[in-house]
Amino acid sequence: MNILAIDDETEVLECLKDILTSDGHTVSVAHDVREGLELVTGNTDIIITDLRMQKLDGEDYIEIIKVRYPNMPIIVLSGYIDSVEELEKIGAKKVLSKPLDVKQLLEAVNAFKNELK
Repeated sequence: MNILAIDDETEVLECLKDILTSDGHTVSVAHDVREGLELVTGNTDIIITDLRMQKLDGEDYIEIIKVRYPNMPIIVLSGYIDSVEELEKIGAKKVLSKPLDVKQLLEAVNAFKNELK
């Protein structure tokens, strides 16, 4: 699967890329929302995004992506989750908290992979 990961923490992006690449996925990384908007394409299968980033945040990103790609699965990965229900209302399909739980992440990604088949 083609996955786009967006986070302003380089260490988190490197970790996500290593984990997901080892699981057989192709991973592109973006260090902020603007870069994430440039990198997402119709070939992107899943987006994993942080919430709290400089300039635009993950919630803004989700709202923009849902206009462009209404069926795009989006996983939110953040240490600052106020309301899972609110994130789901704006388009997040799965919400995971930091620190990263590798098992939960892979389960979520593979669940979407099965849905796309």
